[in-house]
Amino acid sequence: PANLRVIVVSLDGSGDYSSIQEAIDNSEPGDTILVKNGTYTGGVRFTKSGTKDKPITLMAYSGHKPVILGNLNYPKYDATKRITVDASWIIIDGFEIKNSGENGIRINKPHVTIRNNWIHHNKFNGIYVANVGDILIENNTIEYNGTDPETCINNGSFSPRHCHAIYFSHKTTGCTGNPVIGLTVRNNALGNQAGAAIQWNGDDCPNAFDGALVENNLIVDSARGLNLVHNLNNSLIINNTFSITSYPETNETSKTLIKMYNSTGNVFQNNTFHTTL
Repeated sequence: PANLRVIVVSLDGSGDYSSIQEAIDNSEPGDTILVKNGTYTGGVRFTKSGTKDKPITLMAYSGHKPVILGNLNYPKYDATKRITVDASWIIIDGFEIKNSGENGIRINKPHVTIRNNWIHHNKFNGIYVANVGDILIENNTIEYNGTDPETCINNGSFSPRHCHAIYFSHKTTGCTGNPVIGLTVRNNALGNQAGAAIQWNGDDCPNAFDGALVENNLIVDSARGLNLVHNLNNSLIINNTFSITSYPETNETSKTLIKMYNSTGNVFQNNTFHTTL
């Protein structure tokens, strides 16, 4: 759609704002926020929603590769030092996202697109999606999240098997009785995880996820490729390439290309599998 405004963010003062957060706080539906080169520290939080026809877009300025570095004290835990999406109809496009104090990106609202980003070396997961649908994740490289020392703490101990490139959770707000639909993961490079490249977890939610699409991804060198555990149903996993020759240090004991249980009606088609392990 035609955008209402273009807003420029630059650390050198040549833009409308020098802070990504300030630009987001002053945005309106239909705005495109273009970010120039530089390292932007601290958390970023979306609280204003766009609309279906006029999303709010946070995007790298053409030819630029801005970095969103979450936590200057990485890997210290700080949930405010991440990208938090508490709004709908949001697009995030073209950033290097690293060293968050929690997940690289946490998505709490539906209708969100994450594309063309490099998401790596965050404290927990690369992208965490909390019980919401209509999520498009495409053309990203997501790797090495929760693999550094003092990251991925579970019950007080380093537990890298609990951190993933992408984690879809239905447990965050409890079972609603309605499945999460519209989860699309397409054309990404996912890997080098001590947990899974993609994890779905709808434990104790019989109708957790339905109709996901996982298409044309390169899934490499993770302890688990896909972890379809607890109620991912009627989904299509098509044209992906799985290749595992090594993986980061992990406490995962059941290493595999695909693990699936308590999930029905899923179709696997035209995937390629390769491992030397």
